[in-house]
Amino acid sequence: MRPNTLKSKIAAGEPVLNAWCAMASSHAAEAIAHQGVDCVTIDLQHGAIDFAAAFQMLQGISTSPAVPLARVPWNEPAIMTKLLDAGAYGIICPMIETEAEARAFVAACRYPPLGSRSYGPNRVSFYAGTDYAGQANREILLLAQVEMPSPVYDRRRGGLCGGRTFDYCRFLFGGRGWRPCERLKP
Repeated sequence: MRPNTLKSKIAAGEPVLNAWCAMASSHAAEAIAHQGVDCVTIDLQHGAIDFAAAFQMLQGISTSPAVPLARVPWNEPAIMTKLLDAGAYGIICPMIETEAEARAFVAACRYPPLGSRSYGPNRVSFYAGTDYAGQANREILLLAQVEMPSPVYDRRRGGLCGGRTFDYCRFLFGGRGWRPCERLKP
C-alpha cells in the first residue's frame, strides 16, 4: 500500500501544509496538489462539492505526491466509506460530541476487527495498491472535530473518553489546532 506520508509527518512532529478545496473542480484540485503541499482537503461539509465531484477531485490529487483528505458533511458511514473507497487517505469528521459518535466514526472507517467498514474499494486499489484492505487500518488518518465542550472531551486526561478513538482531534473551543488523541484500543 502507498504509505500515508501525512500521517508519518504528523507522528514525527513535522509541520504540515494543507490546501483546502471548497469548489468542485478536478482541474483545480490537481493543480493545487502539484504546488508542493503535503495534503489537499476536499470539503464536502461547507464546500460546494458532492460525491461525484469529490471522486473526480481525488483522481486529480492522486497525480501528485499530496495526500488526499476529505471533510464529510456529517458523521454518516455511507459517505465516509465511499470517499475512502474512492481514494481518500483521511477523513475529517465534524461535530463529534459524544463517545457514541466517536465510536461510530471510527467503526465506519476501519475494517474489522477495529470497525465495521465493508470491503468494496472501487478505485482505491489503483491508487493505494492491491494490499490496501490489509493495510488501510494502519494508514488511513481519522481526524475528529470536537466543536463545543462535550462529554467526549475529558479535560483532566486531555483527550477523548473511553474505548476506541481516532488519530487526532481538533477542539474548536479553547484553542485552535489538531492535538493527538488516545490511540485505538482493540
